[in-house]
Amino acid sequence: MDTASSKIQRIEVDGLYWADVFCPFCGQQVISIEDGEFEFAACPHTLFHCVEEGFGFRSSLFDKNMGIEGIDDYDIQVASEHGYDYFTDQCTVPNSLKFVSQDVPPSMDVVCIGFALLD
Repeated sequence: MDTASSKIQRIEVDGLYWADVFCPFCGQQVISIEDGEFEFAACPHTLFHCVEEGFGFRSSLFDKNMGIEGIDDYDIQVASEHGYDYFTDQCTVPNSLKFVSQDVPPSMDVVCIGFALLD
């Protein structure tokens, strides 16, 4: 398999929207949910965190890979019919994966968080 051109591995997870999330590579907690409050703390492996409204975090590695270096979140062209979930599916950082989860009705919001194993 040619990892240089492979797209990010996508893993769908039920209930991720309101769950604590830990990096699969170093074990650091990157998302903490306590009493309904959301806290985010990226580890070195974190590529991005986004919901359908936009990015909460983008690493420089992700930006470079996606060709969006120096572009403000509001200026990134994401097709509305596909959204940020589809946009982040196009990431080709080697040894990368993303967790995707859809919230329960009525919100149906989507959350994505990507990680990469670094050299």
